[in-house]
Amino acid sequence: MLVIMHDKIELTTLENIDTPQAQMRLISNLPKETIPFGLFRSSDVEPMDKVKDWFFTRMIQEKKVAYGKPPKKKEIDRDALWETVKKTRGTLMTDGWWLKVHPTDTYETQSLRGLAGIPAMDFGL
Repeated sequence: MLVIMHDKIELTTLENIDTPQAQMRLISNLPKETIPFGLFRSSDVEPMDKVKDWFFTRMIQEKKVAYGKPPKKKEIDRDALWETVKKTRGTLMTDGWWLKVHPTDTYETQSLRGLAGIPAMDFGL
């Protein structure tokens, strides 16, 4: 299971799992502000590689802030970085997006904001 979340709202479904054509499909009728910046701007479907790159950018930007300098592109092991994203759920304190990896994952137990006791945003859904 892989689902992009915004706080407690499921944003995507995963299609063509374990194939080169794996992709995430945006659930319809979501509030515009829940849609991740840089994804799903021209289509309701994104290839899994683009979704991974979006999460990688988040991870690398955090490292840049923490360590002063981003790693060089050739130094990045995509498989290892994806495993890190899955383990950390790609969650940041600065926004509500995170990756649900297991059906039992919740905002309160996996999102940094949830773990910090920050209430989930209410979009009236």
